Amino acid sequence: MNIFYLILAYVSPLLDVSNNLVPQEIKTNTSVASFNFLDIIFYLIFGLSILLNIVFILNRVNNNSRQNSKSTKKHDNDFENFYKIENSSLKNKISSLENKLHAFQKSNKLSSESKYNNLEKIEENQPIQSPIKTQLIEDEKPQTVDFEIPKPIAIYLPSPFENNRFSIEDVSNEQMPTSLYQIILDASNTTGKLLIIENADFTRALNSPDHYLEKACIYENAFSPNANGINIVEPGKVKLENQDWLITQKIKIKFI
Repeated sequence: MNIFYLILAYVSPLLDVSNNLVPQEIKTNTSVASFNFLDIIFYLIFGLSILLNIVFILNRVNNNSRQNSKSTKKHDNDFENFYKIENSSLKNKISSLENKLHAFQKSNKLSSESKYNNLEKIEENQPIQSPIKTQLIEDEKPQTVDFEIPKPIAIYLPSPFENNRFSIEDVSNEQMPTSLYQIILDASNTTGKLLIIENADFTRALNSPDHYLEKACIYENAFSPNANGINIVEPGKVKLENQDWLITQKIKIKFI
């Protein structure tokens, strides 16, 4: 393409000169012939330049394809060499592992054989032991242990000195002739179950129920001065408060 541009640059001034001369010499036959001759030369040169450019382009394309083919072949050769090297390395590693495995199996076999031989020697050297006589051991007879359950502590009281309250000063550890109520203490000795002593003398209680009974009891049936005795329907509850036994639940009684 560069040659084509050089030819155009060289021939274009000649064409301009010939065009300027044509009007002046148009009457002569020689000038027309020279003009036609220059056109032919121009077209020949133009055609040759095109051919040369085509040849140049084809040559360049061939060179590029050759270079590409060479680089491709080189890349293929490099890949093939790399594959061969890696394949050889893997084969060497596999061979090394197989050798180690064979060596380990061999050493394991030798160690197991040596252990077996040692056991045989130990058994041969041991003396024959007589059978062990087993002695029967009699079991000890079970011993009986008696646990004494502590009896609940009971205290005795006469009538309450006021509603729902007994005085601690009236407490006695034994049943007295004047005792009418009984408290069965719990483990804490501060609370207990309140009962009426059923075998007590109820003469005074039946004559004055408001003083002896109503302060600590609830009647299930109507009071009768002709009653022969008293039965407990439900026990009451007490707790120690300061210096008095406070009735938290009255006894439910029935006259018989």
